[in-house]
Order: sequence, then structure tokens, then C-alpha cells
Amino acid sequence: MVPEFQKIDGAKRDVLPLGRYLASFEDLKVRYVPEGDKNRQEIWEAFQDVLGQLRTILNSVAAVWIGGSFITSEAEPHDIDVVFIITEDTYNAATSNIAKFALWVLSDNTSVPPRLNPLVDGYLLVVPPTEVVLNDVTRTEYARQRGYWDQFWSKTRFLDTNDDRWHYPAAGYVEVIVDGYDIH
Repeated sequence: MVPEFQKIDGAKRDVLPLGRYLASFEDLKVRYVPEGDKNRQEIWEAFQDVLGQLRTILNSVAAVWIGGSFITSEAEPHDIDVVFIITEDTYNAATSNIAKFALWVLSDNTSVPPRLNPLVDGYLLVVPPTEVVLNDVTRTEYARQRGYWDQFWSKTRFLDTNDDRWHYPAAGYVEVIVDGYDIH
């Protein structure tokens, strides 16, 4: 369940309390896409479209983490920020050129890649099996990326752009299990 917003002194907008909250798409739609809000409706539909494209291309998206202004009190967010989480098996099975392109668009953070939709600021996190993470030092990149996104989605912006609180977790974000991690 997604809790009510909290007010943080000096923050630009009200945010979720610190933490990751499990929700359903229906919960999110009811909470963040009010009837008659065309801006949020358009962003939500773009997100659903991109998610549908990825599920068609890859056959499975394990989960999504949603952060940013869309899940705050922001009156008019400009997009939705999402980490699409897929299993390593799903990633390795992506053999078609379109699948490889979609994965490149979501994972190339060294430059400003094109987005699958301008209203969806999407990124990719590939999750290897736990046993592999614990036993293979080459998989430390996964732990680094998971920690990065967890901390990044936990930040909030402040009215004073020099406010050092921006550097530390203060807000929450949402997780939706889409197809899950069971690969059988």
C-alpha cells in the first residue's frame, strides 16, 4: 500500500515517506491519475504503452520501480521515471535486433539515448540470480546499479538548490511486480 505524502521543510513538493512501497498498477492509477487530469493521463498511457512494448519484445518484465515527480504532489509532472527490472535470463534471451535496440535505449546511460517515448524516462536493471551475485565478483555491477537506483529514487529536490539534503535519501518510491521473477 502506498502511504500518504509527507511534507519536508524546504522541499519543492510533498513526497512519499522514505522507503520502497509495493503497489499494483490499479493502486497507482487511482492515486496518481485523477479523473480529468489530462497531463497525468497522457503520461500514464505512455508508460503503459512502453511497458506493453517491452513485454511484447522481451516476453517478460519482472518488476518496475517508479520514482520522480509523477509520484509526488507535483501538479504537472513532465514524465514518469521508471526502472524496468528484468531477469538475466530474459536479457540473455533477447536476440532480435528490436529487442537489442530497446535494451540499448534503456541501458545506455553514458550519453543521452533516445527514449522509447518522450513521457517515459526509462532505465534498465538486469537482475542475475542471487547465487550468482553472491559468488561472482564480476556481478558487482548489478549491486552497484541496484544501490544507485534505490538511493536515486529516494531523493527529493529542494527549493534552495544548494541544500545538501538533496544528496541523501529522504523520499520513497514505488515497486510494481509485473510478471515476477519466476522464470519457469
